[in-house]
Amino acid sequence: MVKNKASWRGKIFWALFLLELISFGSFPGWGKTITQKIAGEIIFQRKGFIFRFRPVDYTWPSSLWKYDLLIGHRFGRFVGYGYFKAEGIHRRWLGLRLGLNTKIMANRVRAIAQIRLFYGLNSSSPHHYYLIPALFYLCGPQKDIEVGFLGYEKQLQGHLATFIFGPAVILPLLPHIKSRFYWGSNLFGEGQLIYIKFYFYL
Repeated sequence: MVKNKASWRGKIFWALFLLELISFGSFPGWGKTITQKIAGEIIFQRKGFIFRFRPVDYTWPSSLWKYDLLIGHRFGRFVGYGYFKAEGIHRRWLGLRLGLNTKIMANRVRAIAQIRLFYGLNSSSPHHYYLIPALFYLCGPQKDIEVGFLGYEKQLQGHLATFIFGPAVILPLLPHIKSRFYWGSNLFGEGQLIYIKFYFYL
């Protein structure tokens, strides 16, 4: 039974992955420079309290390494976090992450809207913010596979805004581990992003 379930999930994942690659060919950023990113996030939740720590967040070819620490609380459909972020050796920020995470259409669709505001702690860390919208359709026998689209806008002080948008898949690997695959294109300029993330729930 377990083997059949794992086989079924594997087939669904690769089918969705192939469909995303085909569909993404119609996006205007196709063929542009690709940035690759991998991250792992540890999540601890008890009642309304949420602790999130991202010790691994690596981007290449820029060879950029960063980590994030968040402490927050859930208020119904809304979540608020205090945020500390470090990037490289010298760059540090304090911030706020405010978000809405809700299910609609008979709990078959998950809608996400986030804003992240960062205040630089030194001259090497410019102030900036993110706007992150996402929409996922829940599928599979247990509605634990999510297929949809994710975007984020980053506005860095003194720079042009970047808006990355593209398809994403969230797939459970083990009872307490999920993975997310995302492939986005910069709709405001050049560049693409491939982002693989793992969530570890304690």
